[in-house]
Parts: sequence; C-alpha cells; structure tokens
Amino acid sequence: MGGYVNGICPDANGSYNTIHHYKYSSLSYEQAKDLDDYYKYDFNGALTGIPGEDMFYYKFNEEEHTNCDFFTSINAHGKDFSVVIKPYITNEDATIRDGANIQNQPGVQKRTRDIVRKGVVSQISIDLSMIKATAGYHFEQSDMDIYTQNYWIQNDGSLLYRGCGLRFLLIQPIIILSMMATVPIRVLFMIMTAGRLLIHHNGLL
Repeated sequence: MGGYVNGICPDANGSYNTIHHYKYSSLSYEQAKDLDDYYKYDFNGALTGIPGEDMFYYKFNEEEHTNCDFFTSINAHGKDFSVVIKPYITNEDATIRDGANIQNQPGVQKRTRDIVRKGVVSQISIDLSMIKATAGYHFEQSDMDIYTQNYWIQNDGSLLYRGCGLRFLLIQPIIILSMMATVPIRVLFMIMTAGRLLIHHNGLL
C-alpha cells in the first residue's frame, strides 16, 4: 500500500491458492438415512482389476484447482477531480476426474478448465462549485477453454483414451459504461428558465 506522491497513489494486491483433493463418495437417500452403517462409506482404496469396480477407485475421483489473481489500483487527485484506474488479471486452472460410464464401458471423464480474465475498471469524478459528475468504465476480456476427455479403464488399471467429449471455447469482451451527475436545484431552475426564454424567443411557445 503506497501513499500519495504528487497526487498519485498506486496500490497492488495479489493472491494465489492451489488445492488437490480426492472426492468423497456420494450417498443415496437410503444410505443417508442409515449413517450408522454408511458413515465411512467412500471410494475404493485400491484397484481390483475389475473395471466396473475400479471406476470407484479414489484416484479416479479427484480434482485440482489453481487460482492466481493480481489487482492494481492507481488513484490520482487534483483540485476539482479524482481518477481511479484498477487493472486486473485472474487465472483459473482446474482438472477434475470422475469415474463414469463412457460409451457403455467403465471409464473416467477428465474435465479441464483454463479461464483467464483481464480487464480494467476506471472512474473519473468532477466536483465543481455548480456540478458534480462521475463516470465509470469497465472493460473485461474473458478467455475460456473448457473441455472434457474420456477414457476406458483397462484390467490393469491403466486408462485408454477414447476421445474428447465436449469443448467450450470463448473469447469475449465485456464493456460496461456508467455515468451519474448531480446538479443543485438552483442550477436546474436557471437552466429551465433559460430554456423557456430561448424557446419563447424563437416563437415556439
């Protein structure tokens, strides 16, 4: 966090986190009602050599997420105005694996998400003796690459690639513009009066 130097104050923040965990097996309604027997029910702890059972192997049901975010803020102040500029970039990488039936065979579906968002939020405010106005602008570029890959489970526990199931690719800009102004009542009265005089002078009333 920096202080103002010649009316300008920069600031920067960032965050990074990553998580890798194995999923918990879901319970059916009947199992959830009988927690005495199913409280520790979970995925299989070892491969069995039977693909129909190995789709419930815990290492075939896992996910990993990595998020990285960086934000900056630049504030500038003058006698009658202030400007704020906030550029940012965020990145998400995720890999999720689930045991599932793939093309009528026991398998694993792997989902990958690669999402990058870059943008800037800006605002300018003017505070004059008669008028106060604020205008804002938000631009964001989103790059999303989301896809799935399918695998069959072999008897030895290896995975045989069976192709890409779904792919979603998006590159899209987002633009938001906002503006607000406040004017004292006496100024509005002066503007309305001047407008009526101008209209009357031109014979429109």
